[in-house]
Amino acid sequence: MKTFIYPPFLRWNYMTQRPQQLMREFARQDCRAIFHSGENEISETLGVQAIDQNLYVCNRDVNPLVHI
Repeated sequence: MKTFIYPPFLRWNYMTQRPQQLMREFARQDCRAIFHSGENEISETLGVQAIDQNLYVCNRDVNPLVHI
C-alpha cells in the first residue's frame, strides 16, 4: 500500500482546500493518506484521528510514521 503524507502546513479543519481534497482522493484510491496538521487540533490520546478509511489526521508534534 502506498502512503502519502501531507507536511504540516495548514489545519485540516480550517477550510477545505486542494490539500484536503487530494488526501481524500488518495484514500479513496486505496492508498494510506496522512494529513500532518499544522496545528495541534486532534484531541485523541496519540494525537492521531482516523477521518475515513485510509485517511488520518495527526497533530504537528506527532511523527506519523511511528504512530500510524
